[in-house]
Amino acid sequence: MTCWITAYASLERCYCIVAPLHVKTMITPRRTFVALAGLYAVGINTSFPLFYTGTVFLEWKTDLLINRTVLGMGINDHYADVANVTTVLLAVLFFLFFTIIVVTTIVLTVALHEKSKWRNSLGNCNTESSKSLAKRDTTIIKTIVLLSLVLIVSYLPYMINCLLVAFLKGFELYGKYYNLYQIMWSVSWLFETLNSSTSLFVYYITSSKYRETFWQIFANIRSIPGKQQKLQNNSN
Repeated sequence: MTCWITAYASLERCYCIVAPLHVKTMITPRRTFVALAGLYAVGINTSFPLFYTGTVFLEWKTDLLINRTVLGMGINDHYADVANVTTVLLAVLFFLFFTIIVVTTIVLTVALHEKSKWRNSLGNCNTESSKSLAKRDTTIIKTIVLLSLVLIVSYLPYMINCLLVAFLKGFELYGKYYNLYQIMWSVSWLFETLNSSTSLFVYYITSSKYRETFWQIFANIRSIPGKQQKLQNNSN
């Protein structure tokens, strides 16, 4: 879902730069809510066939290592067929959202670059305000490109796994390539986890305002115990 929401946010950012006078009328809070609800509905429905058809279910199993009966996941004979259809659908959706992110990033970068050139051509390029705007545009371009690149790299293993499940026979649970299946999905989940925590560092590196706000928040947190102690001393 992170990738899908990021694609929508990329469209919104691109529209804000390309058509700033119409963005408030086109992208309203209600439409954003409907769009996000639709994305979540699509995400849920892509996994729903596995449970609706009964190919994945819970069952009691005997764990020989601990010599105890535990509740685990079970699959039937139709699991591979249903999983292939689901993974192909996911691969197509991820390719679509990757395309949206790449296209909007390129359009946004070109639009910001053209606006910077237009401001410089007005003859006020030596003013402090013009230099500040040019620096801000450069920072925005770097931030957007880095975030898009990190997202694509993070979800690329997931998309590759979806294609392998669909087209490589035996790349499945308890299949011929079961060990490779475990390794590849472990790498995919690791990259997704890293993506969730990478944005913090990207914003911290590229945005001076973000760094300033970041340290202000922690400075306020550290000062709270001191303020409480001072209030207690004054009350005594």
